[in-house]
Amino acid sequence: MRTLRPAPPPGERVITLHFEALQSHHSITVGPAEGFRVGGNFLRRLPGNEVLGEYSRHQWHVQGGHFSRYDCLESCLVYFADREGTRSAAFGPFESLYVLDGTMYAAGKLFSKFSDETLLWHSFELENYWPNLVITSH
Repeated sequence: MRTLRPAPPPGERVITLHFEALQSHHSITVGPAEGFRVGGNFLRRLPGNEVLGEYSRHQWHVQGGHFSRYDCLESCLVYFADREGTRSAAFGPFESLYVLDGTMYAAGKLFSKFSDETLLWHSFELENYWPNLVITSH
């Protein structure tokens, strides 16, 4: 398993995302980070906005691998944001969260769906659409 993990500062709350491959030795973990933002077809590490991966053809392309699913392995919050940075209310904390083929499940329930055509996240909780989905530490 390949891992990209710089050490976090002491006392800082961070999360990681785990991308599982069919063969476990090809799986990767990105982070730690304060959070991750999925906007358009890109996954970015927060707070610096470093691009970590790109979504195309129903797969994430991260560090040379191709993945249809990623999991957040730590307790996390999720919120949505518009292009100007206005945020929705935060949801969670969630002890389990994963995204499979553009669909997010939080605590085992359908939470949000990414539309390839519009590049927007459909929030089932809020019943509206957002360009950014953010996963942060709790």
